[in-house]
Amino acid sequence: MITKKQKEVLDFIGKYLAKHEIAPSLEEIAKHFGLSSVSTAHHHVEALEHQGYLRKKDNHPRALDLMNLNDAQANNSVEHQSSIIPIVNNYFTDNNFPINKIICGDIMDTLIRIPDKSIDLVVADPPYNLSQGNKWSWNGNSNLSGFGGKWSKVMEAWDNKPLIDYFTFTCAWLKEIKRVLKPTGSIWIFGTYHNIGAINMAFQILEIEIINEIVWYKRNAFPNLSGRRFTASHETLLWGHASGKKRKYFFDYPASKDWGEPSDLLKTKGKQMRTVWDIPNNKESRELKFGKHPTQKPLSVCKRIIALSSKPDGIVLSPFAGVGSECLAAKELGRKYIGIELDEKYVQIANDRLSASVTNGLLF
Repeated sequence: MITKKQKEVLDFIGKYLAKHEIAPSLEEIAKHFGLSSVSTAHHHVEALEHQGYLRKKDNHPRALDLMNLNDAQANNSVEHQSSIIPIVNNYFTDNNFPINKIICGDIMDTLIRIPDKSIDLVVADPPYNLSQGNKWSWNGNSNLSGFGGKWSKVMEAWDNKPLIDYFTFTCAWLKEIKRVLKPTGSIWIFGTYHNIGAINMAFQILEIEIINEIVWYKRNAFPNLSGRRFTASHETLLWGHASGKKRKYFFDYPASKDWGEPSDLLKTKGKQMRTVWDIPNNKESRELKFGKHPTQKPLSVCKRIIALSSKPDGIVLSPFAGVGSECLAAKELGRKYIGIELDEKYVQIANDRLSASVTNGLLF
């Protein structure tokens, strides 16, 4: 799905080509739209290429062809968009801040409109950049109890970028996150070995201090199918802040010490919470009732993060909202939320989940 800003970029490229017989440079695109950086322009061009609106002819930065421009403009004009898709500009006016909403739009288009120092907590589940290599699938095997049903490796276009492009994109959105966070705020990011090193480096470049590195041990992780490596049984979470040496970020230490849940075999109630969390990657039936996302996180993990690093009524931002797990966890814990998600079908699932939930309670 093309966003309004992407359509504007596409229109600009088309007019520039018609006039100059050559595509505009990324610098010219960024200048024309007043973008915060050239990397933001690159992100828009790359998204248009992935969706089939542009084609790079060679390695020259200006060598772009438009693909089916007339159809693209007709199908993606504002009046032809589905009613579920909000125009990002309409969410951000002098008297309107999009609290408790899932915004269907581009992450950079949206982040640049969020006011400085307005967010209490960010919980980000970005693409891991792991949709590479061979496709794997499995149709069920009675010898693998607990893993029944069809399974396949995530292979999505949005999860497959050249490393330098992924790193540039990561730095771009994290720079905006740093700007919108309150001094008392912090950010959590999910990852694996595919992307966590790039995120760690981006943190250091942007001077976002790492508070903790959390190992989320998944006791019920899917078995290794090739038999040529150890079974991947954990994900990594980085928790960081940008409030400087004063370290003003919020952490509910008493609650973390008192935390106890039967599923976590490593946490004893009354003892300090460690940096290894034993939380099965299970979703309750209510979490999947309206649909699912290929990298959906369980509410149990999201709730632990939000409960221990934000205060009631604080604003939680989920910049890669997917089907809204972080937003739903925030709502059920009495926090406000803002979600950003590009894919319309996931926005619909998220909204269905949120509509069925109640504040400080559970679904149904």
